[in-house]
Amino acid sequence: MSDSSSQANSSAVPGQNLLRGALAGVLSAFFYATAVVFVHHAYRAGMSPLTTAFLRFATAFGSLFLFLKLSRRWVRLPGKQVRILFLSGLLLYAAMGITWFLALSMTPAWLVSLLVALFPIPVLLGSWLLLGAKIDRQQVITLVIVLLGNVALFWRPFSGSVLAGVALMALSVTLYAVYIITGERWAQGCDPLMRTVWTTLGAMVSTGLCAVATQQLSLDFAPSGWLWAMLLGIVCTVLGIAFLWQSVADIGPGRTALLATLEPLFSVLLAIALLGERMSGLQWLGGLVILAGILSMQMKQ
Repeated sequence: MSDSSSQANSSAVPGQNLLRGALAGVLSAFFYATAVVFVHHAYRAGMSPLTTAFLRFATAFGSLFLFLKLSRRWVRLPGKQVRILFLSGLLLYAAMGITWFLALSMTPAWLVSLLVALFPIPVLLGSWLLLGAKIDRQQVITLVIVLLGNVALFWRPFSGSVLAGVALMALSVTLYAVYIITGERWAQGCDPLMRTVWTTLGAMVSTGLCAVATQQLSLDFAPSGWLWAMLLGIVCTVLGIAFLWQSVADIGPGRTALLATLEPLFSVLLAIALLGERMSGLQWLGGLVILAGILSMQMKQ
């Protein structure tokens, strides 16, 4: 994202890196998408949103730290990079995770998943405002298409709690975009796994403090909750973040955002297939319009 000209020209990315980055982006999208299933079962086991978020990041940090140390892949980073990565996890990734968990506790998983599809929009606006990227006519048209998709999606009013979840998801998506933009700008060249371990440490500290401060940290849940916490930490966090940054390193944040559009599609399909959720015909139409609009915008990058 710091080099918009290289993103705009697909020939600037070597074929090997393009293939590796594309595969990493698809895998990242799928690993992130499985979170809607794991969180659903974690809540059924009696875990609160903040407890789930804390255990997710604690498991992610602990497992990745042990892996890097035991495999001797630990790399010493410059102090400035460590501070930036830790703070991005402490302030941005944790806040994104908390708002996402809270939204999922009051909003259908399919709706949360479709709202994730809006992620490239704040990335586009943030790149324009902070990195000097240009917005062309195609991108403006895409914004209009996405707005029309949202009209169809929300044509039938939802309850107040669901609308609160939608507001939380809008905030979560914005925080995620800021996280990607700042990470690409100030932590370039950092190993994806080292980037992940410091980010998850910051997120673990932040969510733990929030859970304690609000008296929502509790281990009084069914034993199966530990399994879902481990899956959230390893599959949806370590693998999701690591493959995300590998994709960004290989093909840039613009193309990675294109592949990230697959995440809501994966999530919706998982929510319908495994959680038994349902969407109306008009909501299906709205979701497809949103996905098509985002995809058309990214294809032009």
